[in-house]
Amino acid sequence: MQHEVEDRVGYTYAWNDAQTDAELVVGNRLAALPGGKSWYFPSTSDCTACHTPAAGYTLGHEALAKLVPVAAPPPATSEQRARSYLHANCSSCHREGSATGVIVELDLRIDTPLAATGLCGEPHAGDLGIAQARVVVPRAPERSVLVARLRSLDERRMPKLASRVLDEAGLAAVETWIRELASCP
Repeated sequence: MQHEVEDRVGYTYAWNDAQTDAELVVGNRLAALPGGKSWYFPSTSDCTACHTPAAGYTLGHEALAKLVPVAAPPPATSEQRARSYLHANCSSCHREGSATGVIVELDLRIDTPLAATGLCGEPHAGDLGIAQARVVVPRAPERSVLVARLRSLDERRMPKLASRVLDEAGLAAVETWIRELASCP
């Protein structure tokens, strides 16, 4: 919700037990769903972790001509599909001016040249126990910290918030691109 020109706040609502009205969720909470699944209701501060001024407060799809759906048929290249996925799912935080509060180590916007993304560098937030790890290791998704973070369901998970299910199509797009990547610039 936008209160003033630059003052935006996120709110989460949950349906009441009678399913007749949505009620404001104070703080965050986890709700049990049928089949042993759960749903995470983010807090106001959780919302602002990803909905940043640098990303225009949006998440996901943007009006970019170069943004290619993960499941796009050819002629989209594996790099276009993977970079599109990373842009849509990761670049709200991993970009210049993000709310992470630290120097940007990764810039995952699709318009950022690969050499400037930081994807080919050393991982700054830990190697997750991967020997000779890099963020992305050409032709070796199993040695790429990026893939390990996307595959993780614990505290090492990216994205950190409200993400408890692996996106197999997105992972496949990223892993295919890494397998096909001959070298890092």
